Amino acid sequence: MAKPKTIITTFGYSHGEPPQADLVYDARQVAHHDLDAWEQAASDLAEQIKAEPGIDVAIGCEDGDDRSVHIARFVQKLVPDVVVVDRDLQPGAGGNPMPKSDMKGSEAVMSENIRSLKRKGMSEMDAIAHTINQSGRDDDA
Repeated sequence: MAKPKTIITTFGYSHGEPPQADLVYDARQVAHHDLDAWEQAASDLAEQIKAEPGIDVAIGCEDGDDRSVHIARFVQKLVPDVVVVDRDLQPGAGGNPMPKSDMKGSEAVMSENIRSLKRKGMSEMDAIAHTINQSGRDDDA
């Protein structure tokens, strides 16, 4: 039986309520533009995720385009079975030091698909699940 995937949804508190999740991490408490602090936060979260595989995690910062996004990417490097969905990240946003190569094109497409499904009336969690299922089918092709 396959291990359940952990879904990390990044978001911005300025864009509304946190998404539904088993664990909500407030990245506003992490120093802004401090890669060491981001990596430490990611390491701590990775340990929690490894202890509870399959939990849904939401990581929020002020706008959802900086600390939360990059902490999630650091976690993804530490825990390979993590899927990251960026709820509030807009194309071209986030002036931070993370290399662009770490921002995968497929993740941007997944985020846009989720936003589109939500505009059509689907709940956030259903939109995420639908998008991940579609992504898995594409990988099998």
